[in-house]
Amino acid sequence: MTFSKTQQRYLQRHALSGPWTLEGVQGDKYRGAVVIPALAEGEVLWATLNTLLSQSGGWPDGWLVVVVINAREDSDAQQVDSNLKDLEQLRRGRFAHAPVSWVDASGGGCRLSIKRGGVGMARKLGCDLVLPYLADKGLLVHLDADCRVEDTYLTVIEDYFTRHEGGGVLPYCHPLPTTQPFRAAMICYELYLRCHRQGLQWAGSPYAYHAIGSTMVSTAEAYVKAGGMNCRQAGEDFYFLQQVAKVSAVDYLEGTVVWPSSRISQRTPFGTGQVIAASEEDTLQQLYHPATYVVLRDWLRTATEHPQETSQQLLERAAAIDTVLHNFLLKEGFAERWGQLCRTHGTIERRLRAFHEWFDGLKSLRCIHALGETYPVAPAVEQVPRLFELWGWDACCDLEEALIQLRRQDLSWLAEGDAAFLLD
Repeated sequence: MTFSKTQQRYLQRHALSGPWTLEGVQGDKYRGAVVIPALAEGEVLWATLNTLLSQSGGWPDGWLVVVVINAREDSDAQQVDSNLKDLEQLRRGRFAHAPVSWVDASGGGCRLSIKRGGVGMARKLGCDLVLPYLADKGLLVHLDADCRVEDTYLTVIEDYFTRHEGGGVLPYCHPLPTTQPFRAAMICYELYLRCHRQGLQWAGSPYAYHAIGSTMVSTAEAYVKAGGMNCRQAGEDFYFLQQVAKVSAVDYLEGTVVWPSSRISQRTPFGTGQVIAASEEDTLQQLYHPATYVVLRDWLRTATEHPQETSQQLLERAAAIDTVLHNFLLKEGFAERWGQLCRTHGTIERRLRAFHEWFDGLKSLRCIHALGETYPVAPAVEQVPRLFELWGWDACCDLEEALIQLRRQDLSWLAEGDAAFLLD
């Protein structure tokens, strides 16, 4: 196998070392790999693999599936036993007709550490182990073990990356539960996700994309430049995409839809499963106040329109926008950082790029949380009409109708007659 210098450096410095190996792989020049972390999945995993492998025109040549069967050192015996059964199925050739490989990160001596183990580490294991098998300009696609994909899934991904570099996210729709209160919980959670992305986009943030692990894709080169996947137990998707955005770009793909699961789960500290589990009315996901996006937009515009001013001048402008914003920037060390950027980046273009690398997606979110002292979060039924008004959309008080409208924004490439699943 041959590696670029960047790949060699990454594998030497950042790849996980341990007893793990990639089993079942037979080639060494794959165009792409779909990496799936799996923990005690059983039939759910087989259903996902069946939909994934049912691509239009058959499974494309040069693509590999990598299933990372994982458990932590503190996983219960039932989960480990379920993993063992899944590994046995794979080793016996359940998918011998297709290029499916797997990683045993659940057996004795192979489990993930309590401190670092989780979905982030499982994703990283799969990516790091398959990286040497990818051809030049190979792709790394992330999926979860409980998702559905369409038969256009890989075609859309490959077509996009014949013309683009970097990373991207695929459109998504959570299947909505048919019974209450779970349906209401899922609607509120997806409204939160979509409204936040729309708010960031309206504000002009370069980090205006959804961070859902099962929708991520990148070139292997972008993966390596970003330092690879992190090992977080949750939020690994947010931090990975943020790094990809800094070193290349994160774009929005069109033409196919991923269906993440809406099942109840305690596998991660936060996320969809936890939201559905806590589905009482007083625990429904709340949305950020529209005013926080107004402040964010005004601040990003200020930095963009006055890049030659001193930090003190910019802080005075921030104070005129909102005193909480001003105090937040002071606390984050903006004065020192801006001075450093001015000294090290002579051109306005590079200085602004460095500014956005500093005032990144995480800092934007922390700023929104700080502004919540003045503009608190509130239930979706209150915030959605306010947000729609902010964006210049028709007012909408029905949450299901609001979700349809937001889904249409992200699925605008669909013909009118093809959008029957907008509230499936």
